Amino acid sequence: SVAETPDLETGARQDGNITWEDGAMYSGGVSGGKYSGFGIMQYIVDDYQAKYTGQWLEGKQNGNGTYMYPNGRIYKGGWKDGKQHGFGSMTWPDGDSYVGAWENGERQGWGALYWNNGNSYEGRIVSNVMSGQALHFR
Repeated sequence: SVAETPDLETGARQDGNITWEDGAMYSGGVSGGKYSGFGIMQYIVDDYQAKYTGQWLEGKQNGNGTYMYPNGRIYKGGWKDGKQHGFGSMTWPDGDSYVGAWENGERQGWGALYWNNGNSYEGRIVSNVMSGQALHFR
């Protein structure tokens, strides 16, 4: 899951940027007291940094964006209400990847998994699990 977005009201504002005591930072649009439009949020998660770059609506990630996890995973694609939604891709530090449909923060629908050993899976994914008929290559 993605890091919790800091409360806009608790941040210190300076030169169009908002910063928090834990080191988190936001640079981008704000409307009606909420993150809005294009923005970049750097989060601090257990002394590590995560980063979201993309669209915001009503204070949550909405539209297209990229999220870099503290463990090196990278998600690029659609967002809805702060969760991965629509079409997107996830790449792991070891080279494994997923490209396909997301719903409410889970891999859901048609997608393809590619492993760094050359194996791949193209087919239906239900709640992050391969399901039903598919093409599997080794």
